[in-house]
Amino acid sequence: MPALSEFSAAVRHVGPIAFGKRVWKEVGEDNIFTLASALAYSWLFAIFPFLIFLLSLIPLVMKEQWKAGAIQTINKYVDETLPARGAQTVHEVVSEVLGGDETKKVGLLSVGLLLTIWAASGGMSMTMVALDTAFDAPRSRPFYRQRPLALGLTIIVASMVLAMLILIPIGSFAVALIRNYGDQWLPKIGLDAKWLAPITWAWDALRFSLAFVLMFCVLAIVYHWAPNVKRKLRFLTPGSVFCVAVWIILAVGFRLYIDRFGKYEKTYGTVGGVAILLLFFYIDALVLLIGAEIDAEVETVQKEMILPAEVSPSSPPPTV
Repeated sequence: MPALSEFSAAVRHVGPIAFGKRVWKEVGEDNIFTLASALAYSWLFAIFPFLIFLLSLIPLVMKEQWKAGAIQTINKYVDETLPARGAQTVHEVVSEVLGGDETKKVGLLSVGLLLTIWAASGGMSMTMVALDTAFDAPRSRPFYRQRPLALGLTIIVASMVLAMLILIPIGSFAVALIRNYGDQWLPKIGLDAKWLAPITWAWDALRFSLAFVLMFCVLAIVYHWAPNVKRKLRFLTPGSVFCVAVWIILAVGFRLYIDRFGKYEKTYGTVGGVAILLLFFYIDALVLLIGAEIDAEVETVQKEMILPAEVSPSSPPPTV
């Protein structure tokens, strides 16, 4: 995968406008908009088994008395990410899985766990196919290699998302403790109460920074192992930086648009939440694939930059 410095060199080599035109040309030739639609459709059917699998693991790593706080905190962050109607659809899954009785959860973990992982891996499998197209990779992996790899990537991504979900309630609980009791224990370590606000800010910055790190880790893993090409693993690539930046901007803009202008519940009725989730996944999938196209185009420009001079059309013919 290309490094950020290689992206700068590629843009300088062809020019920023020309580079943007080349990426846009590849987006059209690879039918990225159509692939994003297929990817959003696959994600829609994979997200709920993925959520059930993910949320079923939380009681195994979190104390029972933290469960109510976890439900409240997860729903809060879902509300901040998705519009109201789409968030309500996710709330129902969160409340049913985390708020249900223990017998149902034990049955889910013992009997339905493999089925939920298999269903969730369908979205990852489609992601691998779409990234093969974006990176112009051959689709030569047989089913017995493709599906186990999709299962493995699903479990890895689920573990990282689970870590982010654990950071949210534990981080909020720690911030509450600092704010409520910080003025009592700060003097014991030789600090004034004025350090309470900076410590709280630093803790918030740390946990959100860890969330960003995990997000880049997920993109690095998906961009490296999902497409059927051998490439150097990098934590930051031009495509991953583009994805994270645009995802953050679009998450805010998409929510404002849906809440103020896009009245999907009036058009689609009871399935309005599903329609909103499908649109949300389509935008995210489009950004993910365009990020892959950016990385692929940087690699293409790099190959052009290292071509020997004798193959250039302006070079004189070799003498005999």
